[in-house]
Amino acid sequence: MKGDKYIWIISIFLYLFSILIILSTTTSLNICNINNPFSHVIKHSCTVILGIIIIYICHLINYKCYFYISNILILISIFLLLYTLFFGININQASRWIYLPILDLTFQTSDLSTLSLILFLSSEIYIHKIKQNNRILISLLIIIITCSLIAPYNLSTSLILFLNSVILFYISNIEHKYIFYLFILICILLSFIWVYSPRKSIYKSRITAFLQSNIVLDDNNYQINQAKIAIYTGGLFGKGPGKSLQRNHLPFSYNDFIYAIIIEEYGLILGAIFILFLYFIIMYRIIKIVIIGKEIFGVILITGLGINIIIQTLLSASVNIGIFPVTGVSFPFLSMGGTSVIFNSIKLGIILNISRYNKT
Repeated sequence: MKGDKYIWIISIFLYLFSILIILSTTTSLNICNINNPFSHVIKHSCTVILGIIIIYICHLINYKCYFYISNILILISIFLLLYTLFFGININQASRWIYLPILDLTFQTSDLSTLSLILFLSSEIYIHKIKQNNRILISLLIIIITCSLIAPYNLSTSLILFLNSVILFYISNIEHKYIFYLFILICILLSFIWVYSPRKSIYKSRITAFLQSNIVLDDNNYQINQAKIAIYTGGLFGKGPGKSLQRNHLPFSYNDFIYAIIIEEYGLILGAIFILFLYFIIMYRIIKIVIIGKEIFGVILITGLGINIIIQTLLSASVNIGIFPVTGVSFPFLSMGGTSVIFNSIKLGIILNISRYNKT
């Protein structure tokens, strides 16, 4: 294995640790499956093994090849987003998945779109920098199309992509007028979503619940209240692995609210602080690679991927501790979810490949 050894070690540790925490958080789900009570953790373990294999394969592929396929990937992802919007499977009142009949699996198209958009923007910014071609307007169009197709049923991912794009533009020293245009476009999009989205009532209730978080008995605050109980009862050192009580009361404790269960079982020190510390080490290593990087496309690409991982991590953690409205964003490398694991693994593989060409 080549590339940044710290990113390798932390990534594998987080994936293996996720198996342990998924084993704990899916206890209530396992009770309902008498024939195979460990089906969820077995499935997640297989996905983790597949994810590590994907990291290894992608870290061998020269990152420069993504420059040549980024246009094709973004077009494919837009087509799949359109298909999902009209013909996708509705799970938890959200049409975010398409069904793959041959594999008998569901596929969340927004994960592909996230990766595709980062690859596309990195390529377009690179062309803009090297050839001085004004390709940023095309980038703005692709950003708003992608975000518009995701937002009706997955506003949080759409906003993450928007923020990801803004930060990448800013760090790449793109003219500020384009960032201003992007803000205007996203404000218009949010206005339409607020009025016409099929999930507008859910979005509004989540914001209302966040603003009225002091109302303990409100059903809209149920998730965050249960998460707060998990965090509070975890204390400094936690209850111990597999000893969570709130996993039986907290919806999606194996996905959106997995961080709260980690804190309950492992405490503030080994749970909350240590886990976030590992992610910041990954970000620190990425920053080191960016600082000494000589190839512009690689620097832009690893910056975009790193920003995406850290935004998703901080947003998910913020929701779990109650300082941000509920979003439905999973915790990278820890939450259960096949599509998420696969595409996060591809991101890590690309990051590691870029790091192979830089001595850190």
